Amino acid sequence: MDYPVPHEIQSLLADLAGKDVVVGLNSEFDASTCEGNVYEFIDDDDVIQCVVATERPLANALGASLAMLPASRCTPDEDDPELREFYREVVNVVSGLINNINPVHIRLVPGSDGYSEWPGYESAIYSIKVGDYGEGNIAFATV
Repeated sequence: MDYPVPHEIQSLLADLAGKDVVVGLNSEFDASTCEGNVYEFIDDDDVIQCVVATERPLANALGASLAMLPASRCTPDEDDPELREFYREVVNVVSGLINNINPVHIRLVPGSDGYSEWPGYESAIYSIKVGDYGEGNIAFATV
């Protein structure tokens, strides 16, 4: 499975967040900070095609910016169910970028709560900074 180039992610997230967003490729990822922010994407036959995991500081930053909450609302280490729900919407929209460059159509598992299992390897890692909201990494794994 192919994944978007950084400028495509930057453009999408900047539009969603309404903030300056910086995106780059990365090689380091801390899966231990992703609890509650791991989602599966399935194909039209309901087969898992990829998993996305996001470090909590970044998930909180994207969730808060999408909801137009002040930057002070997102604390990097706190598991905030409201921010997690807003972040889930970001993940859902990101699937569109993946669909634009792959022959297999994927979608977020309906009702996914962010507690999917991370496979333990990464196919693509991006570092993302969302204005003054925060930063972190997001990783994709092809299953």
